[in-house]
Amino acid sequence: KGGRGGAGGAAPVVTATAARKPIPLVIDAIGLIESMRSASIRSQVTGTLFRIAIKEGQDVKAGDLLFELDPRPLQNALQTAQSDLRKLRVQLEYAQGQVARYQALSAEQMVSREQYQKIQDDARALEAQVASSEALLANAKLQLEYSAIKAPVGGRTGNLFVHEGDLIRANDQTRSEEHTSELQSLR
Repeated sequence: KGGRGGAGGAAPVVTATAARKPIPLVIDAIGLIESMRSASIRSQVTGTLFRIAIKEGQDVKAGDLLFELDPRPLQNALQTAQSDLRKLRVQLEYAQGQVARYQALSAEQMVSREQYQKIQDDARALEAQVASSEALLANAKLQLEYSAIKAPVGGRTGNLFVHEGDLIRANDQTRSEEHTSELQSLR
């Protein structure tokens, strides 16, 4: 009759072979985690927040789209810059043709030297305007690229302080709490 309580019977014994294997270590604790590096995201152009492409706490890689501003005003500025450049190139082409004609006439002394010099100066001024217009076009393209705000580093997104439809101002630091999102590195 064995043991206490008179249950009578043998107690079962289980055996196993000892083995080495990793056991996860989990410690529940209250605390604050701070990333090793973080990036505050600010827009480089002013516009209406068109789309939020991420969620709070999402892991992202460098170059991933985070936010998109309404690109239409920037596309219009780009088209205007392209049109202005085309117009100036046509004017420059005409001026260069005038220089070639007046060069032949000046060689035969059919026009005054001052007239020929004025035509050359006008052509050089148009060349400078074309170069300036090309720079404006490059800037308009860059501004359009800035309407897509991308992750500068890989990591995990923090709190989003913006909503679709918000007006986002370029490099706004006075209300940075409302217009930034922190991207926290996992490394």
